Amino acid sequence: MISLPPEIWLQIFSFLALPRPALDVPISLFDIDTNSHIQEFDASYAASMQLKLSLQLVCKSWSRLSLPLFWEVICVRPGRRSHAIGSALQKDYDTSDENTKLTTNWLGSLVRTLHIRDFGQYSVFDLANIERILRLCPRLETITNPDSWQLFRSDFHLDISLSSSIREVHLALLGEQSIKTILNNGEDLQVVHGSNYDSELCPSMEEVVLPLVHTLSMRLSDMEYRNIRAPQLQRWIIHDSIIGIESTQSFHHHANCVTTLELPCSWPDYRTIDAVLSDMPNLQDLIIHLDPENLSPIAHRLPPHLRRLGISASYSYYGDVLNSDEITYNWWRDHLEDWIALALQSAATLQLV
Repeated sequence: MISLPPEIWLQIFSFLALPRPALDVPISLFDIDTNSHIQEFDASYAASMQLKLSLQLVCKSWSRLSLPLFWEVICVRPGRRSHAIGSALQKDYDTSDENTKLTTNWLGSLVRTLHIRDFGQYSVFDLANIERILRLCPRLETITNPDSWQLFRSDFHLDISLSSSIREVHLALLGEQSIKTILNNGEDLQVVHGSNYDSELCPSMEEVVLPLVHTLSMRLSDMEYRNIRAPQLQRWIIHDSIIGIESTQSFHHHANCVTTLELPCSWPDYRTIDAVLSDMPNLQDLIIHLDPENLSPIAHRLPPHLRRLGISASYSYYGDVLNSDEITYNWWRDHLEDWIALALQSAATLQLV
């Protein structure tokens, strides 16, 4: 083996690892290369683990050097198939000496990202195993799902105190008390994903300020209920509905700072979407998600400061659209053509569609 310092080998090995999204800056859907590993997570994760395993089997030196990469990103799936991950972390912790535990120098300390891979609303997870993994990962930065913004039913929520190093979190994974704890101590949070269950409105809830959050992905009603304010918000993904958004505190707080707006949601008429776009003076990127089962009216105009317009069918696979009945397909196609026509009218200012 070529005689190189360990840090050089580690840098070389890192090119074989599944890339972790940079949490310091918002990720735009227009950055295709950045998001390619998210679009096909299962295939990318399997290929990455196979490469890491190959490194482990070359020799003892390579096995030792590649160990941090092997545990950097782990994925937990429904059922007990991921029980071995928790058992391995627990065994390493139990066999570590006290000095090792004091320096958090065991396998769990290498884990930075935990993906909860959901396969629909009827998925059943080994919650005890997930909670064990969370307790054994003191430097965890990300706990999320690579595909969906909505996850567990309320009886599948995790009630556990997360690591203080958490920077990206999916609230739908957590119980109500855990959510309140992490939001009230969210000085280091940078990316927050919302939840999918109804909350009882409580106007008297104290304001939650998340000073470093640049990306929020949740329902407007959840933001209002939790009274969330993110002064540095740049990428805002609003789910479900934007009916009445102009009169909400969330819109008044964030309209001036948002540069990227994604709308996988619905609105009642063109006046709503027109008002939203015109009241966001710094908006640069707009992504419209076209769901054939819930298509909203087309905007009458695009603001002159908009630079990029994206059209997506993320919630309904393209195959579902193409294989649907003729009326549904034609309706979806007409909406797509209308958005493209609107973009052509703004061709003088738009840089990318």
